[in-house]
Amino acid sequence: MKKTLALAAAMLLAGQFVNAQTQKGKQNFGLSGIYQHSTNSNGNLNSATAYPADQVSKSTFANIGPSYGYFIADDLELGGALSYTYNRQTNDYYSFPTTNFNEAKTNSFGVSAYFRKYVLYQNKIGFRTGPYAGYQWGKQDYNYIPGTSYGSKYTSYNVGGNFDLV
Repeated sequence: MKKTLALAAAMLLAGQFVNAQTQKGKQNFGLSGIYQHSTNSNGNLNSATAYPADQVSKSTFANIGPSYGYFIADDLELGGALSYTYNRQTNDYYSFPTTNFNEAKTNSFGVSAYFRKYVLYQNKIGFRTGPYAGYQWGKQDYNYIPGTSYGSKYTSYNVGGNFDLV
């Protein structure tokens, strides 16, 4: 609780000195990143064989990419972003005398363009919103043991809108 109060006080103090630079001609450089990993396991009794059955599932997701924006007018930003995404999911199932394992991996790259309108209170806090359009391409590999594997390539397009607190 004390840490939360100290962090809130520090953010309020810092808010008194910040000044958003969203004037025409300014540039905005950014880098985003996400990493997530989870492991789930469970055990039970296989009613058909009366032997224990164990299952372990793992998932790893990572995304990283730079962005660049240019303010074409006060509070109006035009920009673009690049991204790389890695996703891996595994599922291991064991029930005597059978062991099954499957794995799915995805590697993809993306590029997008965006237009953002900033709405700020006292040039310190507010939101930004606007449309974006993107293109993504990648490869997916699947492995199923015993002995089956295949891969596929894909492309996708996306269009949407963003709303961010700033």
